[in-house]
Amino acid sequence: MRITRKKMIVSLLLPCVVALGLWHGAQLSGAEGDGTVIRRAPAVGVVDVERVINEYLKVTGDMDKVLAKFASERRSLDAIRETIDSMRQEADIYPKDTPQYLDIRTRIAVKTAELKVRLEANDASKNREQGKLMLEAFRKAQDVIDQLAKEKGLDLVMQMQTSDIKGIAYEAVSSQLIVRSVLYARDQLDITDDVIARMK
Repeated sequence: MRITRKKMIVSLLLPCVVALGLWHGAQLSGAEGDGTVIRRAPAVGVVDVERVINEYLKVTGDMDKVLAKFASERRSLDAIRETIDSMRQEADIYPKDTPQYLDIRTRIAVKTAELKVRLEANDASKNREQGKLMLEAFRKAQDVIDQLAKEKGLDLVMQMQTSDIKGIAYEAVSSQLIVRSVLYARDQLDITDDVIARMK
């Protein structure tokens, strides 16, 4: 799906608007008995969720197991590839207008279609299992962040990303830029390491 310029701007500004609202609320929170408003600076934290999930899955080894499982399944399809290659060599023996050639080419087409379907099924299953693992890790991270935020008295925890932007295509770059709502945060605000330690 193509990300419009307007949609990108809204997505980038929305976290800032939310943060500003929470900041204003924190500034005006609490009051003395005589009605005097107590002003205080909001407590903010940031978390590199991408790094948290990657580190967690590296420790559990679950993602490596999924990748190894589907890599093994793809290797098992090598037999079909070898059959197709062998049939192509056999077809080359006959003139292209002979029944033998046409019969072999038909069987090659059937085998090629079978291979394509099985490869696509392999990729789809792998993506589903990877997505499931990442979602489970994210939900666990959310619970840990909630606990830490309450322990540290944080009013707001925002997601940041420190990884390099990959690719140069518009869609790829846009999809990565749009989630980078935090462009700068002091090191003291970063609770990523605390989250990773708590999740292990």
